[in-house]
Amino acid sequence: MSDRERPAHDGRPDGERPAAPPDGDPFGFAPDERDRHGDAPDLRRSDPEPSGDDSDEGGAAPAAAGDRQPPADDLRPVPGPRVQRGARMGTVGRAVGVRYTVLVAILMLVLVSISLLTRRGGDGGAGTIAVGSRLPPFAAPLATAPKLPGGREDVNLASRAGQGQAGKHPACSIRNRSVITSCALLKGGRPLVLVMFTNGMDPCVRVVDELDRLRRETPRIATLAVAFGGEHDGTAELVRRRRWTLPVAYDRDGALGARLGMPVCPFVIFVGADGKVSAREVGTLDADALRRGIRRLVTPPAGAPGVAQPGR
Repeated sequence: MSDRERPAHDGRPDGERPAAPPDGDPFGFAPDERDRHGDAPDLRRSDPEPSGDDSDEGGAAPAAAGDRQPPADDLRPVPGPRVQRGARMGTVGRAVGVRYTVLVAILMLVLVSISLLTRRGGDGGAGTIAVGSRLPPFAAPLATAPKLPGGREDVNLASRAGQGQAGKHPACSIRNRSVITSCALLKGGRPLVLVMFTNGMDPCVRVVDELDRLRRETPRIATLAVAFGGEHDGTAELVRRRRWTLPVAYDRDGALGARLGMPVCPFVIFVGADGKVSAREVGTLDADALRRGIRRLVTPPAGAPGVAQPGR
């Protein structure tokens, strides 16, 4: 038979056939470029090829154009529909877009929150109260007193009149039985121990337990516990359940915590009789450490004015 009469393999010219590997391995063909992108379909077959001729009578219907199956010995991957890849890429693109939008929204919310807390922070704004600095003035609503009417429950941080969101009136000028001020706590030259805690965090709540017990041993100190992010009713219920006797306030929007630079819960500030911060403690504080801090507050340092020195 001449080359002209020899039937073409799978209907394609010889020049387009895949070259057989030298070792005769039918699976040794070079990978198609689409394999690298995951477009190659699954070549496994679940049903055998129907037998018989391809005539219209009793046999399989002739394949439509474009649906022709390759012969069994043609192992080249059949290109998959490009629309699937496009749809898949579109889905990935939409997912990335949604994640990016959510991330931007979260960042904007954080920036707005920081801006609001800074504006609520009075003269100093949000920051950290360093040892040796004076405790900033504040007026906080008490959970151990009747709830303030009209939703006026934010901590006042104003040091003078007309400070906008920090407060219309100076914090220490407020006189209300449902409000406690820093100036009232320090009145009479008493040192102060201030604990900021979070309701539901056991290590934080236990520090308040210890402070409430130790204040009975040292009546010369003033004490205050402030629930960071707390509300009146929930904080009042916690006070009743723990049977605390010390004054407990709440910092509903976290402005006082931001002003004092509260990093974690619990946060304990020791304030001397002069109104200056003598020590800051962050994290879990046991009874012994708390007692040592209180003892340093009530014991004047050696060489302090008005303290008689040995030999004089």
